[in-house]
This record gives sequence, structure tokens and C-alpha cells, in this order.
Amino acid sequence: MRPRGSALLLAVLLALLLALGAAPATPLPGLGETAARRPVAVAAPPWSSLVRVQTEAGGRCTGVLIAPDRVLTAAHCLVARLTGRVVQPGRVHVLAGYDRGDFTAHARGAALRLGPGSDPRRGGPAGADWALLALATPLPGPVLPLAPLPGPGTAAMLGG
Repeated sequence: MRPRGSALLLAVLLALLLALGAAPATPLPGLGETAARRPVAVAAPPWSSLVRVQTEAGGRCTGVLIAPDRVLTAAHCLVARLTGRVVQPGRVHVLAGYDRGDFTAHARGAALRLGPGSDPRRGGPAGADWALLALATPLPGPVLPLAPLPGPGTAAMLGG
């Protein structure tokens, strides 16, 4: 390619990239600054079964209370960032009724089990990125009963 043709091609590519970058992206529903998000009543079902899972290593995620003394959460939430290792269960805190810094109940972890094949250092695979955390003391409140997985295309709501 001649130098003149290279410069023209480069100019066209640059203009295209600038045009694509300037075009407003259509946000997904519920995301972005103009989304119609609203707080929920954390004491009302099903939201009352959601808990905050946080580690003394600085990680925090959402979990769900599936029994008074059992929480289901993501395995990657229980990995210390500095070491890449799973934290000890006693260094995991579960906060029920969490709402913008306030909570109604607290429990520490007593034992945990990761999904089969979970690789904490790499954060996957996706199907194994779960952890079952047994609590040292039960938490009050309703639990979310486990149900069969919904079929493809079923509408869903994200809580957290």
C-alpha cells in the first residue's frame, strides 16, 4: 500500500472510531444514571432472605439465606484479593436486613463448601462459582426456598 493510501485508511478508521465512541450507548434496563431504580423494603419477602456477605479481607457480596444457618453466595466473594486464597469461614460475616449501612442481625461463618471444580485463583468456571456457608449461629427471618431452574427466556429480577 502506498503511504498516501495508508494515511487515508488511517483517517477513515479514526473517524469511524470517534463516531462510534460519540454515539450514545443504549443502556440495559435498570442500569445507568437515568434508570428507574428504587429501594425495596428489605424486611419484606423475598428481599428479606438476601444478606450481605463480607470478609475481613475486604470482600463483600450478596448472599441468600436458604436455611436459618446456611447462606448461598458466589465463591469468588470469599477469596482474599492479596493472597488469592479462600478466607477462613470464621473471617466471614453475614449481615441480615442490610440497608445502606444498617443491619438487623449478624452471624459469622463456621464452615464453607465451594462448588465442585471451583478455582478461587481464576474465579471460575461459572458453573462452579458458588459457595455454601454454614453459620455459627442461625439468623432470624425467612429463607428463600430452593426451586427448579426456570426455563430459557424466563423474566428475572436482580437483587443486591
